[in-house]
Amino acid sequence: MKSQGLEADLKLVPKMITVGALITSCEKGLQWSQALQLSATNARNVVQLSAAVSACEKANEWQFALAIFFEETVRRYLQPDIMMCNAAISACRGHQWQRAIWLLTSIVQSLRLKRTLVTCNSCMNACSEASQWLSAFQLFADLEILQLRPDVITYNSLMSSCERAGLWQTALELMLEIPQQRLTFSSVTLGAAISACEEGAQWPLALHFLTYFPNQSLQSTVTALSSAISACEKGTRWAWALQLLHDADHFHVRPNVVTYGAALSAVPWDWALRLMQEMWDEQLQADVIAYNACISACQGAENWQTSLELLLQMRRSLVDGTIISYNACIAACQMGLQWQWALCLYEELRKNSLQADAVTCQQTLTALEASASQRHSARLLCQMQHLGLGATCPL
Repeated sequence: MKSQGLEADLKLVPKMITVGALITSCEKGLQWSQALQLSATNARNVVQLSAAVSACEKANEWQFALAIFFEETVRRYLQPDIMMCNAAISACRGHQWQRAIWLLTSIVQSLRLKRTLVTCNSCMNACSEASQWLSAFQLFADLEILQLRPDVITYNSLMSSCERAGLWQTALELMLEIPQQRLTFSSVTLGAAISACEEGAQWPLALHFLTYFPNQSLQSTVTALSSAISACEKGTRWAWALQLLHDADHFHVRPNVVTYGAALSAVPWDWALRLMQEMWDEQLQADVIAYNACISACQGAENWQTSLELLLQMRRSLVDGTIISYNACIAACQMGLQWQWALCLYEELRKNSLQADAVTCQQTLTALEASASQRHSARLLCQMQHLGLGATCPL
């Protein structure tokens, strides 16, 4: 009899642990749609709904995250706790930063929940991704009022917001505060610092911070390496950029398309061609940034054929050319006195629904100066006037 009663009781007990584990599993596997479906049909408590909100947050599905937060809790007569609020705030990062602040200042307060450092960090990160550095600093100032001690995640968010806003000096000043607060740098900290150095073309500092990774037993990131290479490019130190690319193994990083693109923007044309070949040998699919950088490096008078070959290779690789691609090719043809090719490229970009700009027209006109006929120049001038580029039509 006892055994039968126990079986009956077990059938009546909601399988909350199983449902919660399933939703959490979907969250970790970025299966947000499955988590959403499970929460809509099986979730019975705030913990399970929080896991579903987190799954949507990780998949950048803020609309569904807020739908669960507001609609599902009301439907089940549940009150969100601070962990669920944290997940909802994190889901509103980037362009939805104002919603994140609204959730923090209005909803959390109306529910009489106590803000935690995670709550504030989540909101600061949302502001950081939207380059809203003033709002991020206001939230940072609120920590003292709330008697919350900032951690390295707090500083990482502040540094990133400054870097995105072009305030690279402020970002580096914040980095100096981290050891003063008896905190330890993380990989994210160093990545943000190197990105700030890239913004300010501070290549010596970028190289200095890059050495912190092996010295402090931190895992380097391909983003940090790419930023350091870009810092060298902006500081016109192409040899250092090339050295960093080929020393990637030292930092336990495998270069990707972004890394090669940064190096391609730094090196002379002969090295640019070698790096493109390296990419293909590594079975990396060059993107439009890499192609544009290589074509731009080949603008010299002796390299117009190579520029055209690269543009042709873009088509074969199903990479759509941009106005930058065509401008670089036209410039190469202009310098190589190949006015027919320059005109052909100008007509082709228009057929590809690309909008010619002042640079396009000026370079094409300069190339046409080498032709005996004035007919093409006159037509191009009329088109410039039609585009509102300030030319005077002679016809």
